[in-house]
Amino acid sequence: MGWLFSYRNRMDLIQELLAPDRNYIRNRKVLQHALVGNELWMVVRLKLKIAGVVNDNAVGDVYTYIVCELLACADGLWGHKSIPEKMGPFYYGCPLHFLDITPDGNNLEWRAKLREIHRQRAPAHSVQERDTALFPTGKVVITRAVYELVCRGLVNPYQYLRRHVAGDWGDLCDEDKATNLMALDEHGQLFSSYGIPVEGASKLWVITEGDRSVTTLLLPSDY
Repeated sequence: MGWLFSYRNRMDLIQELLAPDRNYIRNRKVLQHALVGNELWMVVRLKLKIAGVVNDNAVGDVYTYIVCELLACADGLWGHKSIPEKMGPFYYGCPLHFLDITPDGNNLEWRAKLREIHRQRAPAHSVQERDTALFPTGKVVITRAVYELVCRGLVNPYQYLRRHVAGDWGDLCDEDKATNLMALDEHGQLFSSYGIPVEGASKLWVITEGDRSVTTLLLPSDY
């Protein structure tokens, strides 16, 4: 697929790419996404309405895979180029955890290369030093309740910080995700919500202040 340019601003383009859509062949929904520079990485789920579209599927089968949408601006218009995993994207900004939630991905060579690149990256002293970070975290603070979960080995805070600064906002609705995209450009507050496997505490929130001075990890009960 080539480049398509038709959007006046970047945010409108991103919102359109993330929006669910449907046609007579399939229903499409973006389950997770991460914006890495001008690479929009998405976990896409298709529910197929006719047989034989993907790998001899039956009607009603679900197909989950990774797509890289390259973004660019030319002559005042923003556009995108879609590269699904099977087409071998020569880009490696994809969050590693996307591989674990896309069982239908079949580009083993690209997946192996992505894992190798992640292994080669030196551990950063702070989250904002990672090359996938869209914004600085400032000082990272955790509440007492989150600290207790960390001490018990139930929560790894860095896992959720990495997702937060990469633009993977977790379990937010489409409207809240769009608000975050606006906040990236307008220096507003950024909010993420992630499910955690903890009895009695099913959600972890991550909030970065508008001036990017502080990022707080907290439970809804702390708010």
